[in-house]
Order: sequence, then C-alpha cells, then structure tokens
Amino acid sequence: MLSKQKKFAAKKKEKPVKVKVVDLDFTPQGMEYWETRSSKDKKKDWNESKYESWIEGYWQSYKHTHRFLLAPAIRKLVRQPDSILEVGCSAAPNIRLLEREFPMTKLAGIDINADSIRFSQSMMNRPTFMVGSVFSIPFYDKSFDVVFADAVLMYVAPIAIRQAIGEMVRIAKKGIVLIDWYDEARDGIIKDFHWARNYPSLFESEDWKTVVDRPLTLKDWPTESWARNGHLFVFKPY
Repeated sequence: MLSKQKKFAAKKKEKPVKVKVVDLDFTPQGMEYWETRSSKDKKKDWNESKYESWIEGYWQSYKHTHRFLLAPAIRKLVRQPDSILEVGCSAAPNIRLLEREFPMTKLAGIDINADSIRFSQSMMNRPTFMVGSVFSIPFYDKSFDVVFADAVLMYVAPIAIRQAIGEMVRIAKKGIVLIDWYDEARDGIIKDFHWARNYPSLFESEDWKTVVDRPLTLKDWPTESWARNGHLFVFKPY
C-alpha cells in the first residue's frame, strides 16, 4: 500500500478537525461517532443481519440502487477520468462498483474510521485507501479529476460545512459529485435527524456552478426520508 500512497503524496499530515454540535434539543450523529465507531458495533445500517459487522454490511451494499447514480454523474464531468477520490468511503461499496465502471482510473478513498479503511485495504488491491478527514484531506491541491461524497456532509455541522466544501474544492480539478440532503437553508437545518442544506448556494460562493441538481426518488433510494430530502448534485468550476 505504501507504493500506491506515494502516487498521491500528502502535503502534510494534519489531525482531522473535530466539531461538536451543541445547544440542540436533538442532534444527528456527528463525525466523532463515525470516527470512533468500533467494527464490533452490532447495529446493522443496511439491515444486513447475515453479516457479522456493520462494516461488512456496507461492503455488501454495493448494489444499492443509489450507488448506480454515481458513474453517470461522474461522466457528466469527464468521460474517462484519470483519477477519482471518495471522501467518506466507509468500507468502499461505491469504489467497489466504480472499479468496474472505470477500470483504467486511479481510485482512492479516505475515511475517518480506521477499521473501515483496514477492511477496504483487505478487500481491494488496486485502489488507495487512507485514514483521512473531509476537514483536512491528505492530498495535494487539484490531485484528482473528480471528488465525490455519498451521504457524508449530512453529518457535518453548520460551523464546519464551509471548511469541508473548501477542502473538496481544493482537491478536485474537474468536478465534485454529492449525494446528500437538500434544504434552502444555506449552512444547514436538521431534517429527519440529519443536516440538510443548500449546496448549490454554498458551491456558488466557491465560484463553482451547479451542473446537476436532481431530487432523488423512491426508486433511487427506497426510504421515505431519502425521497423527501435526498438530491444528486454535480458541480464544476466556472
């Protein structure tokens, strides 16, 4: 793995920024929850009770319908990207799928959960996996054609969202793809226990334009909360 990581050498190693959500009657799971979550946690996020851990459940969810939105969205930015980075890759179900779609593309994923990264490294040889935070992405400026995040920024509090988006913009050369929750509130409001916000407005402030802003349907993600709040976004620089 070291030889692959040298291809995407980091500028410097920084500790991820930890942001605590305060003064709320109820709060969504924050980044600290995901960072410290043990592989022994018995909660099954994808209702995959036959698998021993939530991490394996993520890995086996690679055929979930919403994941098939990613490759077409990436191709709206560049037909054959040289490199793709997933921020918040968990056990890499998206990268598992994209490896088939883009066999010649350099793929990488970062996640703040070390157990998820170790699992991903054990399951896939070609992509690069590293422990890393959306608040301090451990790669050079403009080092990936496309950066994407799937249901990640919904865990970032309003006081930290601009830093997270700024980091993704710093890394991406040609575009960014998000699957996340939308609301007109620019920096964020809690809906169904997660942060929803106005991503087109936030990216406009970074001088990036919206290429796609499509609400998700029950066909895309068959749960009511995602049909109410979920959007697919594609952004690129002006």
